[in-house]
Amino acid sequence: MHSAYELTLAAAAPASAVTSKACTHQVKLDTRVNATVNFRTGPGTSYTSLGLLPKGQGVYWACYKGNWGYLKPYYGAHKGHWGWVSRTYIDVPMQTG
Repeated sequence: MHSAYELTLAAAAPASAVTSKACTHQVKLDTRVNATVNFRTGPGTSYTSLGLLPKGQGVYWACYKGNWGYLKPYYGAHKGHWGWVSRTYIDVPMQTG
């Protein structure tokens, strides 16, 4: 049983280490999340949730990988921490001509 516990820890470690280096596109935008959403350790639902960001939470969206944005909340329980949110829930401002 001890060895199974060690395997679980080894498998979980990479999930907590996903940073902006995983990004494929830069964004650099002040925006908000448009729903209450999981704030995750990596770009996917298989990564651990750090908790929830409430609808309307102000964030700095640095970059993304696939359908996942890497961002930092400006206030609240996760203020100043980096994490991942599905891009579906990140507001994208309209461009004006």
